Amino acid sequence: MKRAESTPQMRKTLIDNGLQLLNKVGYHDFSMRQVAAMSGVSHAAPYKHFKNKEDFLVAIKTTVLQSFMASLKEAVLQCDDNPRTRLAEMGKSYIKFMVENPEHMKFMSLTAQKNNIRVVDNHFEYQSDSPFAAFLKIANEYLQSVSANPESYVTDILSIFSVVHGMSLLIVEQSIVFEGDYMPYVSEMIYNRMRG
Repeated sequence: MKRAESTPQMRKTLIDNGLQLLNKVGYHDFSMRQVAAMSGVSHAAPYKHFKNKEDFLVAIKTTVLQSFMASLKEAVLQCDDNPRTRLAEMGKSYIKFMVENPEHMKFMSLTAQKNNIRVVDNHFEYQSDSPFAAFLKIANEYLQSVSANPESYVTDILSIFSVVHGMSLLIVEQSIVFEGDYMPYVSEMIYNRMRG
């Protein structure tokens, strides 16, 4: 039986398979024809959802970022108004999401050069719609709440973000393997990086 090629579910399937292929072969060798084959549909099927390869790649990036950002926002909304707790929960959610969605982590590493964070004259330059922007907002609120010296904000934020992003990478790449629940370690490490 032929698979329906123009349904919302097929679009999701194409994006999921596109993400896997992109992580495996990179941008240069990525092809919509290969994604169609992986999805069990005709080579024309992706064009019912995406204008061209560039449009397809944008859809993959948008899907990855939206799901990740939703996870971070949900973590903050579910905790109290204490800025320290909010930052810790966002950090924990960041790591948990990446560990549970390693293909997202690989994709974000693949596109990092286009979304890099720059430190210039003791302040950050970054894309306003990036996950780092969401992290930075909560981190700034926390540092203000503990009356940290604004001159140390960049160092403080880099210290916390390095634990969060670094642990995500180490666990996803299995450079560190935890027997049992890793979250108590993650939580303690994040809190140890914070003041107050």
